[in-house]
Amino acid sequence: MAWALSDLPVVIVSRISSDRVYYRAATDTDQPATGRKRRHAGRLPVADEAAWPTDALHVEADSDRYGRMRIDAAPGMHQKLLRGSSGPWQDYPSASLPIIPGTAVRIRSERLPHGRKPTTPVFLWTSTAELDDDLLLELALAWLRCFDIEHLFRFLKQYLAWTTPRPRTPEAADRWTLLVVAAWTQLWLARGLVADVALPWERRQDPARLSPLRVKRGFRSIGYDLARPARDAKPTIRGPGRPLGRPNRHRARRWSPGISPKTADQ
Repeated sequence: MAWALSDLPVVIVSRISSDRVYYRAATDTDQPATGRKRRHAGRLPVADEAAWPTDALHVEADSDRYGRMRIDAAPGMHQKLLRGSSGPWQDYPSASLPIIPGTAVRIRSERLPHGRKPTTPVFLWTSTAELDDDLLLELALAWLRCFDIEHLFRFLKQYLAWTTPRPRTPEAADRWTLLVVAAWTQLWLARGLVADVALPWERRQDPARLSPLRVKRGFRSIGYDLARPARDAKPTIRGPGRPLGRPNRHRARRWSPGISPKTADQ
């Protein structure tokens, strides 16, 4: 992605696993006396504390959610590319694969938002190799904010059924999205009105700091304490139903493959 967008004024920031290994471009001093010229030098396993260069950039800052943060950066690092039978590099000869420079970033924090102490740092890679202290701090905070947004989408999909329906028109999809956003907003507004329904392995939290999932567990109890402007529904007799001879115009229900209507009702 960084190679495809190299001609645009964008910066790629991505999280990487702790087993990644990066290199810096080989200079004239890294070349052997004889044999093939080297393209990669300065091996950096990101999880190895001793392998990080001594001249790496570092910034320290305080955060309300993460406590004291230390951000280290090693500019000019790239990953070895491999030419396979398929993929974006299959048309490149092995000796002419591009070198995509960037910066390896390591973030260490004092605590996590839920109060626990992190066990491992967070490793990032960004496509920009020209960093100063201000830009490094901005990139780290932007990624942490993106991490929160990803959890929001996960909550909307898994607990508020954002992607469960199959709308037939784009307008119906937009209406359902607005309903899901309205439900999520109600959960945030009800943070101070519900009791904390914690699971046996969870810690009790202040009602003002409850997550939307914790609010959702006790949301049904709000109705007992709120005023009811409408009267209770009165019992009535059964309706006459569809007149004889009029066809049924409702859309037929469709079931997922492998699930019978009886199993779905259960």
